[in-house]
Amino acid sequence: MSSLPVAAQRRTFPRLPLGLVALVVVLAIGAGAFVGAMAITNRAAPAQSTATSTVKHHPAVPSGALAATAQVAQYRQIVAGLAAAVNRHDYAQQYLLGRQLDATLTPAVIGAIYQEHARLAASLEIAYERHDTHARSLISRQLSAICGPAAVKSRLAFCN
Repeated sequence: MSSLPVAAQRRTFPRLPLGLVALVVVLAIGAGAFVGAMAITNRAAPAQSTATSTVKHHPAVPSGALAATAQVAQYRQIVAGLAAAVNRHDYAQQYLLGRQLDATLTPAVIGAIYQEHARLAASLEIAYERHDTHARSLISRQLSAICGPAAVKSRLAFCN
């Protein structure tokens, strides 16, 4: 028996000049700092609209109902923002939006949200009876948008 010696070959990678490596590292750090600064700037200063509109109130609608409607719209914006913050794992934003949500959830707003939830639930039952899968999908999305993430569901008993 003979054994042949096998020479282990060592792989060598081409060497890069130190100046090129330093340049790449500096560019990567600069790009990261720029992206981070843009993210902080966009989160800290929301875009402001220059257009102003005047709201004309209908005399037959009580002003309390208009205030509740505006608060429901604000509630929907907070829930959408909270859902986005949960998806991004942005815990600071979740905390801030949770505080805003607590301030927004007055008995009038909860009543309006409950009425909307009940209306959508009744529409969903009708869609199930008619075997309308498209309507069921749309209504289910609207219901999940009203209740939002778990942070909102814990505050509204009818969403559980």
